[in-house]
Amino acid sequence: MSASSSVDPVSIWLRSQIIDRNENESAAADNIARTNVAARYHGQRSAVWTSLSEMTGPNRRGFITKMVKNWPFAKEKYAMLLPMHAGALSTCICTSIVACKINADLFFMNPKMGFLETVRLAPKSPFVIPIYASGLCFFGFYNTFVFGQFMEEDNPCPSCALTRFAAIMVLTGTLFPAATAPALAHYVNIQRNPNIPQTKNMLEFLTMITTVSKPCWQILPKLAVIQLIVAAGGTYSLLWGRERIFTSVEMDPEMFKTTLTAAQSQSSFKAKAQKWLSRFPFLRPFLDVTDEEDI
Repeated sequence: MSASSSVDPVSIWLRSQIIDRNENESAAADNIARTNVAARYHGQRSAVWTSLSEMTGPNRRGFITKMVKNWPFAKEKYAMLLPMHAGALSTCICTSIVACKINADLFFMNPKMGFLETVRLAPKSPFVIPIYASGLCFFGFYNTFVFGQFMEEDNPCPSCALTRFAAIMVLTGTLFPAATAPALAHYVNIQRNPNIPQTKNMLEFLTMITTVSKPCWQILPKLAVIQLIVAAGGTYSLLWGRERIFTSVEMDPEMFKTTLTAAQSQSSFKAKAQKWLSRFPFLRPFLDVTDEEDI
């Protein structure tokens, strides 16, 4: 009589316990809050960011910036690019208002003088130089502390981004011109009228700036509110555009490759200028005529 095959219920139960325990352990492991480094090594990172992580920080930021500037969809692209232009325009307008108030009081003793009349009659350097300086300061601070943070892998903190953007707008559009325009106007006034006493030490210089800037004190809060509104709108636009672009890239890596292929076919302004200047033989030793580095 052949021996019948026997089934051990205890072994089946033990094996089922091992499977259940492994499933529970993996489910519990998924619920553990991991740091950014642990999450990346656990495989929760997209293929795009995995490849971008092999670059250095500046190269990666330039790579992503080029992708954003050549994004095929207009809404997302301009949502990322327009805040810089809106902030620069608002900063220059606010600076021009502050400079006109100071020039009208210092040169014509009439702080209520009209904007266009002041621009037409007052010296041009105390009006143009503060606008130029404020615009340069805005571009530098914006690209370093605002836009650069949106070109990183980690999601930017909305409140931190708004705080930085608002601080830059208020600083460059109200406080900076209120401090620099009086000094420039006073210098021009001394050149036109040598009888005006010059400042001899830092205390006199600060007193002069405080006194000359008084006509614009009443409008500074209003200009600051305008700057804050522009900063709030710009921050929302940056957050929305970044989320749409980066989500699309993570879901469709092929779009990322297509965008960068189109971007690499376009030469930068610096490369175009160097190519044109290299036509003149006597300028070639001073130019870097090598090809642009492939990112």
